[in-house]
Amino acid sequence: MQAGSTRLNAVLSLVFLVLIVFGYAVQIANHGAILLEDDAYYYTVIAHNIATTGLSTFDGQTLTNGYHPLWLLIVTGLAKTVGTSPLVLASVEAILASLGIFFFLTAFRSGSVVLSSAFVALAAILATPIVGHGMEVSLLIATLGLFVLAVVRYVEGKSGAFELAITAALVIGARIDAAVFVLPTLILATGNLRRAIPPLALLAIGGAAYAAINVYLFGVPMPVSGAVKSLGGMQVNHMLIDKVLAPLAGGIDKRSIIVFLRSTEGKMLAVFVLALLALPFARRPSSSAALLGGFVLGFLLYAAKLTFGSSWTIWIWYGFPVFIGLHAVFACLDDRNAGFVQRQSRSATFAAWVVSLVFVAAAGGWVAKSNGLGQPPVTTFEAINRKAAAELTPVLAGDRVAMGDRAGSFADAYPGPVTQIEGLVNNREFYETLKARGDLKALLCRRGVRYVLAYMPDLGAYDTVDVPAIRPALSQFNGPVVTLAKADEVGRVSDLALFGDQNNPDGDHYLYAWRLTPSCPE
Repeated sequence: MQAGSTRLNAVLSLVFLVLIVFGYAVQIANHGAILLEDDAYYYTVIAHNIATTGLSTFDGQTLTNGYHPLWLLIVTGLAKTVGTSPLVLASVEAILASLGIFFFLTAFRSGSVVLSSAFVALAAILATPIVGHGMEVSLLIATLGLFVLAVVRYVEGKSGAFELAITAALVIGARIDAAVFVLPTLILATGNLRRAIPPLALLAIGGAAYAAINVYLFGVPMPVSGAVKSLGGMQVNHMLIDKVLAPLAGGIDKRSIIVFLRSTEGKMLAVFVLALLALPFARRPSSSAALLGGFVLGFLLYAAKLTFGSSWTIWIWYGFPVFIGLHAVFACLDDRNAGFVQRQSRSATFAAWVVSLVFVAAAGGWVAKSNGLGQPPVTTFEAINRKAAAELTPVLAGDRVAMGDRAGSFADAYPGPVTQIEGLVNNREFYETLKARGDLKALLCRRGVRYVLAYMPDLGAYDTVDVPAIRPALSQFNGPVVTLAKADEVGRVSDLALFGDQNNPDGDHYLYAWRLTPSCPE
């Protein structure tokens, strides 16, 4: 690669970094903090336990593998060194994502300022909702960039099967279900199945070792969180289908289309359609043809997995395929553009930079709006849980509590152990109990849980209440419940200024706490 192209890629990667950091600044100015996903605290709590005890545990009692391994490894390193505050996590994520953008840009060959700037602007827009929230997506962007670069180098004869296998393994380690994109791309890049055997064999050996270690340590070959999200087996995920169709329920018009395209599902489908349209124009053989073909095949597998192999709703970080598809489309454009590269006049070069600045400015406006500029501040469950932990700790006295959805930030703030009753960061025994719809209360009692916490609507004058292990709003799997009595209620945190409808459309504005032990078997 020419030095000029390297400098351009470095500058544009820095522009991407500035856009992401600008989004953080808007968040801090508007909300007073960087907003993490509640699930991010599953990583930080486990990482702190590994750092202090050497055990992979969320509740301090059972071993769990409910996470993507490479991101947990990084968060554990942070826990041992500089800590895992939201600012630290967001900073690391911004750096990782920017490195990934640099690798993506390095894979381009035409050196087009306009093309590269447009890619960076769109990548920043797509990254804003999911980068900097404590999840694994930034690491995934970095490893995807490396893998794409390895694919380009392999097709050009500059690298071999080992580089393909190692970068593919990094992507899968960052997010396991990204394998459905990586493997088809790898096969297409090598040209035929025979040449794909060496890198696939290396990946198979690594995958078998990972599965064997998991079985030995945790009793399950893959993360238990994935097993929980697949409860119910082969099925039709009506929650996902309804979510996809919801923006169009009132009829197809300009507003509904815009709402749909702003959604996670809409963005993924839009990029998929662009990839399908670009596929016939990809030069063959070429790295762009392999990237486009791998993305299209991978997306079909990914969509099938979410639609027929999951009972769970999807979250914004499930939209990671947009980065794979976006680069594949731009790689096709880059290949086409490379055939028309000419020495540009100064006026043409100046015009290209002006267009690029317009792209970047538009992306900056989108990033600012997406991070809440000019909008009312949003109260997060992290803030609510920290308030709840402070108010309830004198009653709970650091005893073991059980909590389902939104347990992450509560566990981070609460001084005692928390058992996560959705099973996402629990163990095989817990998963089997959920699957069999077994006696969850008895299991919690055996594990020494003294209190159960749950977000609920105002229960009014009730005698008993059924607390579901998995909230119906999150999964169509009808799991077990824990029945608790009004007489055992020990606290209720309610502040409609924090829990009101404008911030919480689910309607569960109260965090209740009940004593479990009176109903435990002798």
